[in-house]
Amino acid sequence: MLELDEYATGVILILCRIGTTLMLSPGFGTARVPARVRLYLALALALAAAPGVLDGGTLKLARGGLLLGFVVAECVVGAVIGLAVRIYIAALEFMMSAVSNYIGLNGLSAGIDNDEAAPALATLITLSATLLILLLDFHHTLIRTVLDSYGRIPLGTMAEPEFGLRLLAQTLNVAFTISLQVTGPFIVYAILVNVLFGILGKLIPQVPSYFVSIPFLLMGGLFFLYLMVPEMLKIYFDAFNTTLTNL
Repeated sequence: MLELDEYATGVILILCRIGTTLMLSPGFGTARVPARVRLYLALALALAAAPGVLDGGTLKLARGGLLLGFVVAECVVGAVIGLAVRIYIAALEFMMSAVSNYIGLNGLSAGIDNDEAAPALATLITLSATLLILLLDFHHTLIRTVLDSYGRIPLGTMAEPEFGLRLLAQTLNVAFTISLQVTGPFIVYAILVNVLFGILGKLIPQVPSYFVSIPFLLMGGLFFLYLMVPEMLKIYFDAFNTTLTNL
């Protein structure tokens, strides 16, 4: 049996890992979710996880400077898990920003997480993907991943820096490789359209090829995007699920 102060300390340590993960995760970490809601959710998850996670021997050592080390260790583990998930949203936003430029739809609007300007298409697809993450219950997988992490990295244990850096590097590699693969057809499409209208401009100099090409580039790009969005999101969510499962 734990004393009340030891139990409260353990809940706070669990809250550090879970709260840091939720702070960086897509959906929950956005500024559009009230801070009080995020706090209550993290606290509820910490209280629910406490009976299966708390270790009396570890908590008896949580005093003074060692307690501060435990807090830092929990925040680092939570940040690695949250960033590994967050990278996929950043890769998707980067991918759709590139597609917007390729098809000539590069007007800027507000992003979904902050006031930083982003192409309207990137905001639309990123917001849709965030909603699908919640609708497809990927947040349940994320919570289960955080709870399972206590089996590999016990409470108050600092993760090896090499492990965290290797995980983030692998996630960056996979996420942006998928982004390049998915945007590849749009790159080919944009090159072909611009080359064709460049040849037209050389053959008939009187034709303002730039102003003539923009409607064709935009119309064809949007139709191309309409056909490819389901497959793009399927590839994206397959990789996202694989990363969550392997964390």
